Amino acid sequence: MKKGVTIGAFLAFAILASPTSYAQEGIPLKLSISKAHDTFGRDISGDDQLATVKHQAAQPIIVSVRGPDGLPARSVPIVFSVVGEPEGNIHKGVRARVAQDTVLTDGYGYAKTHVRLGAEPGYYHLTARIAGQESHINFTIRGMRKGWPAFSVFGLVGGLSLFLFGLNFVGRALNRAAGGRLRHMIFSLSERKAMGILVGALLTILVQSSSATVAMLMSFANAGLVNLSQSLGLILGAEVGTTLTIQVIAFRVTSFAPLLVALGFLLMSLRQPYVYLGRTLFGVGMVFLGLRLMADAVAPLQASPQFKVAIAFLGTKPLLTAILAALFAAVARSSAGPIGVAIMLGYEGIIDLNGAVAVVLGANLGSAVTALLGAVRSTTEGRRVALAHTVFKLVVVIIFFVFIRYFTGLLSIIGGSTARQIANAHTILNLAAVVLFFPIVSPYERVIKALVKEGPETLRRKPRYLDDTVLDTPSLAIGQAQREAMRMADIVMAMFAKVKDVLRRNDDTLRKEIVAEDDRVDELAGSITTYLTRISQEELTKDQSLRGVALLHIVDELESVGDVVSKSLMIYAKKKIELGFYFSKEGFSEINEFHEFVSKSLRMAVTSFSSWDGDLARKTLDRRVEGERRQSRLHDAHIDRLRKDKKESLDTSSVHLDLIRDLERINFHAANTAEAVLGRM
Repeated sequence: MKKGVTIGAFLAFAILASPTSYAQEGIPLKLSISKAHDTFGRDISGDDQLATVKHQAAQPIIVSVRGPDGLPARSVPIVFSVVGEPEGNIHKGVRARVAQDTVLTDGYGYAKTHVRLGAEPGYYHLTARIAGQESHINFTIRGMRKGWPAFSVFGLVGGLSLFLFGLNFVGRALNRAAGGRLRHMIFSLSERKAMGILVGALLTILVQSSSATVAMLMSFANAGLVNLSQSLGLILGAEVGTTLTIQVIAFRVTSFAPLLVALGFLLMSLRQPYVYLGRTLFGVGMVFLGLRLMADAVAPLQASPQFKVAIAFLGTKPLLTAILAALFAAVARSSAGPIGVAIMLGYEGIIDLNGAVAVVLGANLGSAVTALLGAVRSTTEGRRVALAHTVFKLVVVIIFFVFIRYFTGLLSIIGGSTARQIANAHTILNLAAVVLFFPIVSPYERVIKALVKEGPETLRRKPRYLDDTVLDTPSLAIGQAQREAMRMADIVMAMFAKVKDVLRRNDDTLRKEIVAEDDRVDELAGSITTYLTRISQEELTKDQSLRGVALLHIVDELESVGDVVSKSLMIYAKKKIELGFYFSKEGFSEINEFHEFVSKSLRMAVTSFSSWDGDLARKTLDRRVEGERRQSRLHDAHIDRLRKDKKESLDTSSVHLDLIRDLERINFHAANTAEAVLGRM
């Protein structure tokens, strides 16, 4: 009996719960139609999807029908219709159509049909209604050209490239406007750490990249121009400087991008100071134009379920998102790249705050990779600067990552659009970093010095001051080239100074050292010349261009002096040593005297170009004629000794005459150096 009751109850439930068929009963007015959802509440209706023109949409259009009792309604006729499509389809005769315009609902109350799009891209509008009823529900499909996913990727990459180009262009324009004041600011105002923060922030605003600022500091540290203590304040300031760029990007003024580009282009055709303003506006316009291209590229992806799922997944995996953002920033050599993309996704409402904050943290850490890579070939002080920058970023990112939920909550309280909240996250992160590290800068400096101990430097033969990161800043690049030329000049003068000792003592070991030093001179000359030719020519002012040309001539003259010493004077010395003869007392005294005269000319020439002293250069130039007179006089004096049959003079005759001739050649090159300083070459 009990078993019979159970079976009867089950059959009664099955009858009540089974879908009701309305095929023969007529259709009640209280049937409801809606877009289909699965058992988890996810939309499976096919609404708002992307499809390729002239192809069938990947997802069918699905509706759900329920009866007055809320149960699925079976065998209800549903009418599907295309009610709107691009006009071009009519002219081309390729219209959109549904596979079946009337479909009966199945046992689950679902009715579906497939849609084939027409020839033109655009929006396709469809309706679904219960037969005999006027109320309906609407569906939209966006038609895309064939290969649209690739074009979306191209648009995203192209927009990003334009965005980064714009940032770089703005930085170069501001750098040029700052001119030589930039270098003075770094070296004179960074002694006090508080002032260093201000200088670092301003420097980063000018170069539009904290990575570029740190790379520049590493170069100066390698050259011994700044130390770790000075660099720490500048590093903290560099992080503050990046916040202004991100805040500006968060303003959604992409519609004005073409106007900014056009206005900047017009101003660039005018005279100073409007050219710098024009370049800045042009670069800013490019930044926003890049953002606009990226936004247009990803807009269709909003209708892609796969894209939505991917973005939602990244929002739930902040660590993975941060790692990807760090890799992006490392490749782009700028944290602005991934953060700019996040802001653009925020414009379109595609990314949520959780995922965006992870992007900001990852991008901040990824921008330190540039410094780490540069540390491989740096001096001890340069490696310390790189490590200080990296550890600083790593510690701050870890702290914020641990409290990411509270950080996101704070941003929500502050409010604003998603794009603005992303910019605020970047600002708060970097300001908090400064507040956290500034009180402990001195202990932090001691920790870094303990981690990176003094070691043997390996940069003696290689260029010390030539830094590729400042090539786009002509005032700094030319200054670095001049310092390297001064270093080269010191080597040449030291080589020339040792000539007397080799001749007096017949010292073959010293002679070989001088010959070897000429290899250093040749290497430096080649590096400096290449570096000067790589400086962006369109960014040079007239004065910078003249100095760059003068340095090319000066380096060539110094290299010629080194060649005369190693390939001529040392050859004579070798001959003298091998044959074992000595100059006469009078002859060697004359050589010493002429050597001192030429040494002074060389020192005057080098000093004149180290400070671009025109008066000293003119005095050096006047010594050219005097050098020629002295050579002629010493030549005649030697001939007189030959007539007197002095043995030493006879033994060293050819060497003596060649030697004084080549000393005069060196004096000539010194005068040419002075002439280059005066801009006469």
